[in-house]
Amino acid sequence: MIIQPKYVGILSCSGEECPGGTVSRIATIKVLSEYIPGSTTTICVPLFLAGDEKEQNFVKKFPCITVDGCQKKCAARSVNNLGREPIKEIELSEFYTETEWQQVTNGPLHDLEWKNHSLSEKLALHIAECAGKELNPLSL
Repeated sequence: MIIQPKYVGILSCSGEECPGGTVSRIATIKVLSEYIPGSTTTICVPLFLAGDEKEQNFVKKFPCITVDGCQKKCAARSVNNLGREPIKEIELSEFYTETEWQQVTNGPLHDLEWKNHSLSEKLALHIAECAGKELNPLSL
């Protein structure tokens, strides 16, 4: 018997110093609000790292996807440090083509510039696909 999770958590990069963090957050928001509302939620990485019980208990109970804006992989490492494995680790320099990654790293830091950008959309669709596979494994 397959037990389907009710929710999937998304731990998105909270880095403000690089465009990858901005793209990660924009894509995550798209998943939460447009693609899989109600069955996905975001985990606040700073609170999670500070030991917030609510954030950590969610990660212990439900499957999570990490979306890291740079090679430091803070989101993925934070889940691993709790003794859990994300169902999917997405690190932007590995996800995008080299040309796309250059667009991101040389791009703006401002959210509004990335809000409707094709690279944010591409990432959001990938996150939603990964979450959807976890939420509905029999529909594949």
